Formats: sequence, structure tokens, C-alpha cells
Amino acid sequence: VDCARRLLAECGGHEVELQGDSLWVVFPEIANALKYTMSLQRRLLELPWPKVLLAHPKICPQADLDGVLLHRGLRIKIGVHSGDCNSIQVGAAQRAQYCG
Repeated sequence: VDCARRLLAECGGHEVELQGDSLWVVFPEIANALKYTMSLQRRLLELPWPKVLLAHPKICPQADLDGVLLHRGLRIKIGVHSGDCNSIQVGAAQRAQYCG
């Protein structure tokens, strides 16, 4: 989550909510969201994962037939939804909640 959060500002996004292991973020434009998803996947390849973790068959480095590194370390799923939305301020902290 730290890696994902650090990248948000660089891509013009901000965190809305953390639900379990799901980080909900918003961006002003779809291009920002797509830049974020691609950048996050690349950064995960570069993290200093523990060697014991990288030895696991489902987490070990994997490359394509040309030797290009595809996966290394924990795998994550990223979903992107686009369209118009509305935001309301909720709670004592007046945090934005998005719908639409």
C-alpha cells in the first residue's frame, strides 16, 4: 500500500478509502488513472522483495519468451472505472465519497 500511495500524487490522484486490501483512488482524467496503473505495476517489479518470498513459485520472477520481466513479487489486481461521478462530504472529517 505504501508504494501505491506514494505514486498517487505523481499521477494526480488521491486516496478515497482503504477497504480491507482494496485501495480506492480517484483521478481527474482517465489518462491519469491509466498512467497510475502502468506505473504501479512497473514499480512492483523493482521493490526489494525478500528472497524467501521470491522463492515461492507463485511469486517468483517470471519473464516472457523474449526475457522481458513480467512479474516479480506479489501480484495485484487493478480495476479502472471511468465516467461522470458526484462527490459528497461525509462524516466529521468531511471526507469525499464518490458515486456515479
